[in-house]
Amino acid sequence: MYPVNWTAEYGDGTRSRGFAAAGIIPWIKQLLLLPHLIILMFLGIAVAFGAYVGYWIVAITGRLPAGLSKLIQDTTAWSMRTNAWFFSLADPYPPFVLDGGDNGYPTELSVDEPPEKSRGWALLGIFFLKFLAAIPHMIVIYFLGIAAFLGAWVGFWIVLFTGSMPKGLFDFIVGYHRWTTRLGLWIAGVVDEYPPFSLD
Repeated sequence: MYPVNWTAEYGDGTRSRGFAAAGIIPWIKQLLLLPHLIILMFLGIAVAFGAYVGYWIVAITGRLPAGLSKLIQDTTAWSMRTNAWFFSLADPYPPFVLDGGDNGYPTELSVDEPPEKSRGWALLGIFFLKFLAAIPHMIVIYFLGIAAFLGAWVGFWIVLFTGSMPKGLFDFIVGYHRWTTRLGLWIAGVVDEYPPFSLD
């Protein structure tokens, strides 16, 4: 098993028709998420800066400071809760909480972080060469992202008429987000194992 996993609860598949109607015109849901998006923008800047500093710390000490790792993981969990709501993977409006525990929200980020980190990957990160290794993933994720967005839009219509999100579509969108989460935490240096090309 890869040391990073992200899941969302399907339950009985029932989703809000109202939120689905808002999702049909995507900017409406984005507008509702605007407070989250503003906060996450600043947290994203802090995480990017912190991850780069973390490369230097790992290159010297072989360890990523626990506080920095927690900031990266908690920001990722918040971002993924926001994505889950936008894509109708979950109906409750995401909480404004910087806590990877997800606070009862029907998504979960789990990370089995190794105590010792690779100095080699850290050195590649310092010189931005780690991003070269991520390019194959980024290409696949780009096309998966288009498919996930279109799939979610079709899903909004299905939920609007049936009140339920199809399980296969739900699993595909969750898999797409799981893949992006694994890649993001690998780039940030929280885990060293190269992510698999897999939705599972």
